[in-house]
Amino acid sequence: MEKICPGYDKTLEYYNENAKSFVESTVAVDFEKTQLRFISKLKPKDYILDFGCGSGRDTKYFLDRGFFVEATDGSEELCKRASEYTGITVKQMLFQELDAKEKYAGIWACSSILHLPKDELKVVLGKMAEFNSVEKLNIEAAEIESTDVMSGDRKRVQKSNGKYKYDQGLQDAGTDGIL
Repeated sequence: MEKICPGYDKTLEYYNENAKSFVESTVAVDFEKTQLRFISKLKPKDYILDFGCGSGRDTKYFLDRGFFVEATDGSEELCKRASEYTGITVKQMLFQELDAKEKYAGIWACSSILHLPKDELKVVLGKMAEFNSVEKLNIEAAEIESTDVMSGDRKRVQKSNGKYKYDQGLQDAGTDGIL
């Protein structure tokens, strides 16, 4: 795995140590409205990247509907639990390691990339957009405001005029926050 960003290792540590309770609290959460909106933009049997799959809830949802899914997560423990739950091998990978040009028809990143430090978020969103149709990125789910478990940073990703914008409470110094 690539070198971890400062502070991000604490987030991974948190998920490794709390994987059991995290899975128990998220695996049955109903995201069908958002999942349906996402898959409505895809063709049957398209290839989806579940980017930061956590419990594997969404991976299983997509697999059960006939899509091909590659699931990844940075947490070793979540990868193990999601693999058991979904029946597929979940790859341990940091967001910054994404490099699969033109492989996926859609990328599902449900409340996952928001854990990245703000300087890394723009880089990762750029990598996602490089090889994927902007309309097929699952930014809908990322529009939900999230607070990073370790840093307490409030983050939100929004779509505006065909571009992705991340918002740190409009206090980002040194960047316009738009891809």
